Amino acid sequence: MRLRMRDDVYLAPAGDGLRVLTHRGLARIDGAAIAGWVDRLTPFLDGRYTIGELTAGMPPGREKAVRRVVELLRTCDALEEDRDDSYAGRAAVVAGVEPMLGQLVRAASASGLRDITVLDLSSAAVTDLPAGTDLVFYAGDGPSALPLERACAERAIPLALMVVTGEATWLLPPAAPGWDDARRRMGVTAEQGGTAPPGAAASLVQAAYRELTGAVPPAERGLLVRIEQGTWRRTRHSCLPHPLARPASPRSREEFLRRVRDLLAGERLDQESFLRRIAPCVDERLGVVRFAEADAPQVLVNLCRAVSPDGEAVIGAGFGHEAAHRDAACRALAAYGARTVDPRRLVGSDVWAHEIDRPDRARLVPAADVFGSGGAGLATGDSWVHALGKGLAGQCLQMIIAGLAARSAPFPRIDLTAVDLRQEGRRCREVLSRLDELPDVYDLTGPLGIPAFAYCAGEVTIGYFADLDPAEALGEGLRSTLVHLQSPRYGQAEPLPARLRGPWRRTPAPAGDLATAASRLRAGGRVALAVPLDHDQEVAAIMPYLTRMVVADA
Repeated sequence: MRLRMRDDVYLAPAGDGLRVLTHRGLARIDGAAIAGWVDRLTPFLDGRYTIGELTAGMPPGREKAVRRVVELLRTCDALEEDRDDSYAGRAAVVAGVEPMLGQLVRAASASGLRDITVLDLSSAAVTDLPAGTDLVFYAGDGPSALPLERACAERAIPLALMVVTGEATWLLPPAAPGWDDARRRMGVTAEQGGTAPPGAAASLVQAAYRELTGAVPPAERGLLVRIEQGTWRRTRHSCLPHPLARPASPRSREEFLRRVRDLLAGERLDQESFLRRIAPCVDERLGVVRFAEADAPQVLVNLCRAVSPDGEAVIGAGFGHEAAHRDAACRALAAYGARTVDPRRLVGSDVWAHEIDRPDRARLVPAADVFGSGGAGLATGDSWVHALGKGLAGQCLQMIIAGLAARSAPFPRIDLTAVDLRQEGRRCREVLSRLDELPDVYDLTGPLGIPAFAYCAGEVTIGYFADLDPAEALGEGLRSTLVHLQSPRYGQAEPLPARLRGPWRRTPAPAGDLATAASRLRAGGRVALAVPLDHDQEVAAIMPYLTRMVVADA
């Protein structure tokens, strides 16, 4: 389809990206370079070129960038495309089992399709499709859909699926991920049979028609429709392709180091647009993250509960619902990445890692040290270097906590009223001061020079916090103190022994440095290694800076 910028679109560069005003309203595209890309592309978005013609002959990197910019403009509904009017001339195959098969045949015929081949799958699954097939419809259960899905994928034939389970009927238009992806995302309950509701076949054909003729609004493209059994309630759902539904193999050392270079050169993520960025990951049925309100008071700070597909939940906190959702999403995505391992991508029982102070050096580490819900060194960041710093701080904190039993010298206590904090930390301190609930904070910073602190409220140890930036660690501790104050079941850590609670010292340790900490660790015969948590490549493309830090012998 030939691309044309709509006549009523107004573009306005901004410091953090581009504002796009269309008939649907004001949209925002983040990125420092996006305005320049759109400015250079606009003269060619006049209806003369398809996306393939626009990118013909471009280097792979530039082609990927142009396609990404065009997709962003589509999402804002800033582009219009010449619609495909050849739908009726397509050679269609309608496959499935009765009574749904007959309903689907009638709906396909009513849509204008003239060349329809009917395949009854009640006795055998599809092993091949007739030559010249341009479009396939299917109605039936999940297991019978899979071989048809593979046959269509091999020949790049658009496929529209109506899959009936015991709980719901799912409509998957041609642009949506396949049933193999959806069933893996939703879990084992997806394979039961059932009866399709009235009108489901017509809805599927209409969705396919709109997709193939370019009539689907950008916001609806690629979404699955779920029709609940009994109530016939319809909901739309986002579904990412599942890694186990795609081919995979171990990376070579060179491929891994290329991935590390890409991470180091990647753009810094904008916190303001973070929730919009991860929106494809969030869905109540098919997402890798599902949000729910935390079952706790939300007077001082907002809390959000984020649940992973395996049922594991984390709690995020912040001033305002957006901040709480952002914190919960970061924690949930990190936990998901740590529990998602594709055995096909392992090198034996190992996985590639790079030395954090020498990123051109890679070595294999046991996958058992990387994947799993427990352990230290799990981190997310705004950039790869930021994530490395947080991961190393987590490992450093684990070493400090492990050494508490053998330590005799007390840790100094710092004056929270005299330390520099970021905006959220200052707000937390102000609230706690007014409530006369400022915690006792002890500086645990060790020989690596990474600021670390213990927060205590009387006999209770609320938690231990570390970061290269002391203001970040102190702010996180203050926020956790507020959470503990409004809901005491949160914020109960291994107690800091009374003998280690020392006298006052006014200021905390200075900021840490990643290179210095890594060098000191190496001087002690140890090395910090980082593993990208990217076995779910669709999630990693959205949130690339997920890592597990491992400390091993140098």
